[in-house]
Amino acid sequence: MNLLRIFIFGLIFVFCSAAWGQEDEKKKKKKKEDNEWIEQIDFIVGLKPHFTNLSDFFIIHEKKAGSRTNFFLIDKKNSNSIIYRPNINSTAGGELMFKFMRLSYDWSTPIFKKDFSNGFESTLNNIKLGINTRIFGLNVYYTRYNGLYLMNSDALGVTSESEIFRNDINTYTIGIDMRFVFTGKFSIKAAFHQSERQRKSKGGFLLLIADRYSFFDADRTLIPNNHSNRFSDLNKRYHNAKTNTFYIIPGWAYTWVAGKLSFTWLLNTGLGLQAQSYRLDNDYVLKLKVPAFVRGKAALGYNGDYFYTNLIGGAEFHRMPLQDAVMNYEFYNWTYAIGIRF
Repeated sequence: MNLLRIFIFGLIFVFCSAAWGQEDEKKKKKKKEDNEWIEQIDFIVGLKPHFTNLSDFFIIHEKKAGSRTNFFLIDKKNSNSIIYRPNINSTAGGELMFKFMRLSYDWSTPIFKKDFSNGFESTLNNIKLGINTRIFGLNVYYTRYNGLYLMNSDALGVTSESEIFRNDINTYTIGIDMRFVFTGKFSIKAAFHQSERQRKSKGGFLLLIADRYSFFDADRTLIPNNHSNRFSDLNKRYHNAKTNTFYIIPGWAYTWVAGKLSFTWLLNTGLGLQAQSYRLDNDYVLKLKVPAFVRGKAALGYNGDYFYTNLIGGAEFHRMPLQDAVMNYEFYNWTYAIGIRF
């Protein structure tokens, strides 16, 4: 019986050793493959100051053909749309990065800001928290603006300062993004966060699952008096607008690599499911819509052993369809950053 026990335990030991050895070989093979495409960078913490030139717009236009503002062509001479924007054109901030986590905060700067004779200013709060692995990323963000002005007031024939400079308009957004990459040979972390290094040019299919809650508040109508007849559902006191939009959006990204230099582009586009709640005078309106969503990013970077830097351009388009009008949220930015690892 003792010999049988020894024999059985011996078989179990041999089987477990073989299985462990096979698993170890798989891990070594996977690590070798990863090292061929993606290089791990050992560090404890990274510090990355950045400067951003931004252009954010809140646009109202009619649904009829020809009245829509074209993407990338925001024009203060446009008389078809009502275009609000904050008096903030740049921010400065910093990112604290660990192996799988990063925290960033931005504050507004006076650079590129318009100097109005009445001293009109806007305020901004922007904070982001991210958790990133090679195939999965989770980002949580909060952005708040206080005070917007009517950018195309001359084209609209609006002269009243109370209609042009709107300290009463406040907007904030709370969002969560979950990003999935369906290949182990391409790294979003290397492209944008630079916590590892892409060694060979490669691309990959992406899936973005996101939820975005937006709140837009004003004490009075957003429509100038001389244009109230164009927007029947916004003639009244349109304010306290709340939207919650859920997206499941496919995308694609690709990185070109030359040594420690890289260039990456990324595009997500599709439709979302949007729950709307807003007030017209004393009437509350609840609706369900299917708006379009587009997000594009590009990054040019150098990823050294201790120092790293990149230039990132980005654009996002969100829509809020109403009865006979559409509100567009359009965000454009260029960010330059330089960091150091310890």
